Amino acid sequence: MKRAIVCLVLLIIPRWIMAQDAAIDSLSNLLVRSANDSNKVELLLQLGNQYRSTDLEKSYDQGEAAHQLSMKLGYDKGTAQALKLTGLVHYFKGDFANALIDWQQAEVSFRAVNDTIGVANILSNMGAIYFNQSEYSKAIELYLKSLSLAEKIKDTMRIGTVLQNIGSVHLEKGDHELALEAFQKVLPLFSAIGYDEGTGLAYLNIGQLYGSTDSGKAIDNLKKAEAYVKETPYYCTVLCTIGHVMSANGEFEQAMVYLDSAYNVADVAGDQFELTRIVNEIAR
Repeated sequence: MKRAIVCLVLLIIPRWIMAQDAAIDSLSNLLVRSANDSNKVELLLQLGNQYRSTDLEKSYDQGEAAHQLSMKLGYDKGTAQALKLTGLVHYFKGDFANALIDWQQAEVSFRAVNDTIGVANILSNMGAIYFNQSEYSKAIELYLKSLSLAEKIKDTMRIGTVLQNIGSVHLEKGDHELALEAFQKVLPLFSAIGYDEGTGLAYLNIGQLYGSTDSGKAIDNLKKAEAYVKETPYYCTVLCTIGHVMSANGEFEQAMVYLDSAYNVADVAGDQFELTRIVNEIAR
């Protein structure tokens, strides 16, 4: 079975941005006319996040440009957000070493501007790195620090994210009861704030939890996840997981349809981390 998936706190796109292609064109046009100031940093960050689900290289380029400009301007908030974005790109490419470096530097910048939300985000994201390296004690340590900050400021997004990640640790360790309890707490929190990506990841993890015991419940939750994460980097993960469950049930032809789709999505995005998982699943 594929590993539990942790939830990263990503850059939030304003609600006025609708179609991705139109958003990219609009932001690119604004950048051409913008001066080298903090507003340009924000435009670069928005453009980088738009590319995050389709072109990781371009996403990184925009994040790095935002980082360099923020450093030149002495704009610590922009520096923190830019390093958060480049760290996300490294993470999704499976380059955990550089993701950790970027996020450690981002934490320093977030603390410099007294951004408690930013610090909570980064601590949780760093915990995800240790989770993926099976260093569960370190992951839990960072998650609990993040949760403490999130609860202090009553931040629903961060509380839900950390609970999601703590549930993933329980799932990976085989403690399904505690994992399911955590994931079920997450769903109403993310639903209340309209955080579709987090909701999708909760359903994904619940689907994985049932994967080896109840294929019907697994597929039902995974199909719910699919509907929520289509425009995110986790889409191929959901497709691959559905393929895994179907394969385990002997539904090989249908499983290959999902696995091929997952491969195409990951290949277009340049997501080497997911491509490796998908190829292993196809070979299995």
